[in-house]
Amino acid sequence: VGTRLAESRGASIAWSEYRMLQTAGPELDSTTATISLRPGSPADVEFVSRCICQAFDLPPEAIESESFADRAVGSIVIEHDGAPIGTVRAEVDGETAGIYGFAVLREHQGRGYGRAALARVCRDLRLGGVKSVHLEVLVDNPGALHLYETCGFATLGVEDYWLLPSLMSAA
Repeated sequence: VGTRLAESRGASIAWSEYRMLQTAGPELDSTTATISLRPGSPADVEFVSRCICQAFDLPPEAIESESFADRAVGSIVIEHDGAPIGTVRAEVDGETAGIYGFAVLREHQGRGYGRAALARVCRDLRLGGVKSVHLEVLVDNPGALHLYETCGFATLGVEDYWLLPSLMSAA
């Protein structure tokens, strides 16, 4: 019904994301020991911004705002050998947690650091009483989808985000 309504109004799909739920705990391996996680601080805002812009192909001005700075400070910074290489945000709501803004700088991808960080974050969430961890990933990001699947996430469905013509002309 929603699709027919959107199409009848001339809307088009802007992007789609898989909704995913962790159905199995990720295994912690030797790579897990080579990364460390720490809370973000005001000094990390520029790094987190750069990391998010690179990972999500955004121009810097797209996220320069006070609300982003608050989210960056609430993020987790992923480090390898004492240097920041990525970021992730976990938001807990009772026994449920969502993973957002997960990004590892390109030059550090493919080495298991992202998998190790996600495994540790999910383990820590579960140790803290969280029973359900979810996230969303763009359908046209097979690398991230594979990473999430290897960390025990299963696809629940697809969320389509529509763009209405009246919003397109206002931009």
